[in-house]
Amino acid sequence: MKNIFKTYKDSSIVQKMIRNIILIEILTLVLTTLISYFILWPRLNKSAISEAMNTNNEIANQINTSITNMTDTSKYIINLNDLKSNLSSYYDEPNQKYYNRVCLTLNNIISNMSYVKGIILEKQNGIQFNSITNLQQEDFDILETDFYKNIQDSRYSKGYSPIYASSSNSLYTMAYVSNYYIGTENYTLTIFFNVNHLVETTQNLSGTLFSGSILTDSQGKS
Repeated sequence: MKNIFKTYKDSSIVQKMIRNIILIEILTLVLTTLISYFILWPRLNKSAISEAMNTNNEIANQINTSITNMTDTSKYIINLNDLKSNLSSYYDEPNQKYYNRVCLTLNNIISNMSYVKGIILEKQNGIQFNSITNLQQEDFDILETDFYKNIQDSRYSKGYSPIYASSSNSLYTMAYVSNYYIGTENYTLTIFFNVNHLVETTQNLSGTLFSGSILTDSQGKS
């Protein structure tokens, strides 16, 4: 019996069949690789690029919505009659009583806006009114930056600070700074926005496709 199997195994026909099977497997592997590279991969690559662009556009829309909300909030605050009235009273009679009234007005404003962390209103002569609560040192430090001073020195200018994290909690903040006239007086209004939702949304969207993301302004500053 062994001799029969040995003869069968050593026959030229069997060896040729084995070689043909191996050759067919190699050709099949090569053909599959070529099909994947020239047909399937471009389709997958195109699909990935399209998905990445859609995700990027969705992130951009989220950012644009937040920026629009910041701009609208700034215009709303600066045009409030209570704020204008109390500022006028302070400059007619500049004392602690009327100063406190302006600050309390700013505090009342943010109490109805959960997305606003705090407000600082500064006159060109250096007098500062603020919303009293929630503001921390890193918020006041924004007023010492070149970013802030450049806006303050330019009439009707506005801009957004880089996003920064609070030193005492996990809140992310972005400061929106803009110049306005109230009556004949020039003010710089700084609103500190809670942008946790924006940061989390950006991270969640980018995390599905990208290894990381960086939010920059038009000048490339992050």
